[in-house]
Amino acid sequence: MDNPETDYSLIYDINYYQGAGADTSIDYIYEYEHFQTTVRNYEWQGIAAVASNFLKDLEGKKWLDYGCGTGGLLRFCEQNHKVEMFGFDQGWAVERAQAAGMRILEEETFESHLHSFDVITAIEVLEHCYDPINELRRIRSLLKPGGLFFYTTGNSQPFEDKILDWTYFAPEIHISLFQPRTMVYALKSCGFKVEEGYFIPGLENLIRYKVLKALNLKDVNMAERCLPWKALAHVVDKKYQISAYPIARG
Repeated sequence: MDNPETDYSLIYDINYYQGAGADTSIDYIYEYEHFQTTVRNYEWQGIAAVASNFLKDLEGKKWLDYGCGTGGLLRFCEQNHKVEMFGFDQGWAVERAQAAGMRILEEETFESHLHSFDVITAIEVLEHCYDPINELRRIRSLLKPGGLFFYTTGNSQPFEDKILDWTYFAPEIHISLFQPRTMVYALKSCGFKVEEGYFIPGLENLIRYKVLKALNLKDVNMAERCLPWKALAHVVDKKYQISAYPIARG
């Protein structure tokens, strides 16, 4: 986006995290307060499955969630996978993550964590960045050789000729849009090793969360559990091509 708003305190205030800002489909405060029942658990399960698939054993691994928000992924992985979790974010949300006992990195401490992390995640982060290449370079500097960088962001390629019809297109907050080929270029230029994308284990639950979020369902329930998610996830992926994004390693 040309000439975006860069005063993040105006965009990412408490209203944004309550779903009363530029993106009305999110409610991080509700998820924070209903940690055990929120449908966001499916996303966290999927991310953990992706990391497990590439690193096999997560126990004792160091994991940085870059753009951690209120710290939901940190809490989930520490409770379920015995991972040494760290978060990084800016602004209001960090206070909630710290209140939940999560370890939050400060920018001035990055130098002491160079090539320290086995896993770094950036979940729906890169599209918010004014200079995503700079963010990717910082992430690469923190990742161990051979470590996994796992990210999610919308794929604009299927909507290239009808961008205004794409519900993900929110120019107030999504100011950097990607396609698989541009992501390959970005990752390689920042020093990542790139592998071709495919429907990796864990992606089913990530898509499951996205569908339930789009339907405005906040908590897991019996009705949605009865749906054929394996088949549905592949149908959704065929349209939005989430699995087309490359895999990044240190």
